[in-house]
Amino acid sequence: MFRYCLARTGGDDDAEELMSEVFVRTLAALPRYEGGPFVSFLYRVARGAKLAHAGRQSGSSPGADRQTSRSVQRRALITALSRLKADCRDVLLLCFVEGHDPVETARLLGKTETAVQNLRRRGLESLRRELSKRHEADFFEATA
Repeated sequence: MFRYCLARTGGDDDAEELMSEVFVRTLAALPRYEGGPFVSFLYRVARGAKLAHAGRQSGSSPGADRQTSRSVQRRALITALSRLKADCRDVLLLCFVEGHDPVETARLLGKTETAVQNLRRRGLESLRRELSKRHEADFFEATA
């Protein structure tokens, strides 16, 4: 994903900023994920994040409401992540924040690749449920 962001931005700093945006948007969009290849879903989210990033780069800036909404989204996401089981949270952070694939994540955590894939799936499902049950689905609208 970093290579995708780097190819779209042209610089490490912008790519890292875009990656951060992709992670936040991906987690926020999880309630709308309906199965299928997760990587396809991730690239759709990344494309939307790139379009928003390009808009900000061209001089348009989000209004105060949008900035407030983003702040609320980040707090909700952090809170939801903190409520996950440690193993699931670790896998999600390594995969989606650090950008490690399941093989590398398994090596880093001393687990099998299958265990990492299962923890990632359960972690995403738990995160989706946690965000939904907190009635924070409204906050996803801004990331659509």
